[in-house]
Amino acid sequence: MKIADWDNELGQMVERDATDEEIAEILAREAEAAKPEVPATVTRRQARQALLLGGLLDDVPVAIAALDDGTPEGTQKMRMAQIEWEDSLEFERARPLVIEIAGAIGLDAEALDQLFITAAGL
Repeated sequence: MKIADWDNELGQMVERDATDEEIAEILAREAEAAKPEVPATVTRRQARQALLLGGLLDDVPVAIAALDDGTPEGTQKMRMAQIEWEDSLEFERARPLVIEIAGAIGLDAEALDQLFITAAGL
C-alpha cells in the first residue's frame, strides 16, 4: 500500500510504501467509519419488529413481569415498565429501563446496539 508523506529535503509530498503498522491503522479507521451509527431512538413499531425478527418479542413481557419482586416498590416498578412498554411511541437506547430489560432478555450492550440498528432499518 502506498501513502503520501512530506519530504522535508525535497519540500514536497512523496509516495512511499506504508509500514505494517500504518496499514493496520488505516484499516482500523476504515472499519470504524464503515460501522453503522446506533440510533438514539427507534419507533415502537421498529423496536417490536426487530425483537420479533430476533425471536425476543415474547420475552419482553416476561422480563417486565419479573420486575415485580412482591414488594410495593417492585410492583410499582413492574407497572411503570408495563406502561412504558405498552404506551411509548418510541424507545430510547440510553434509557435505563431499556438497558435493564435488554439484559433480562439476554442482550449485552453490543447486541442492544445491533437491535437498534436493525430496528432503524425497518
